[in-house]
Amino acid sequence: KQWYQRRVRGKREIMADQLTPEQRKVIMVNYLPASVDQARLKEMFTEFGTITKVYLVMNPMTNESKGYGFINYAEEESSQKAIDKLNRTQLENKTLRVAYSTPIDGSKVYTKQVVDDVNVYIAGLPKHWKESDVTDKFSQFGPLKNVKILRDSSLTQRILLSLRC
Repeated sequence: KQWYQRRVRGKREIMADQLTPEQRKVIMVNYLPASVDQARLKEMFTEFGTITKVYLVMNPMTNESKGYGFINYAEEESSQKAIDKLNRTQLENKTLRVAYSTPIDGSKVYTKQVVDDVNVYIAGLPKHWKESDVTDKFSQFGPLKNVKILRDSSLTQRILLSLRC
């Protein structure tokens, strides 16, 4: 069995054996050129097996590709073939990264926590808020390492929260 590893801020974690068979049917393709649309993405991955779903992530404001997408296969062997064949291949001016998709539904598939700090940027909060107001509102969701209000020249304000996970 081949092992796939993911790097997060220089730390490694083993993934493939910690994913369920259903999760191993879903791959993520990163660093897609802007010219790749959903039809071309499907065409690129069809040779490896039956595809049940293709999703190219688009910017809703510009309707342009964000440069990554997901492929769901009927069989996990198909996703393994696609990863083996297309990961680190050149497409136009980009080098593709093809790997198992990491679940975002809150399910834990890892045996260890690998992210120490998380930065969260928030916009659209009341302009009169101070750091203490932000702390009061957001500390109920977990410990805050740092709170900073960022203002640009037009006095638009954004909040930076650093969370300790």
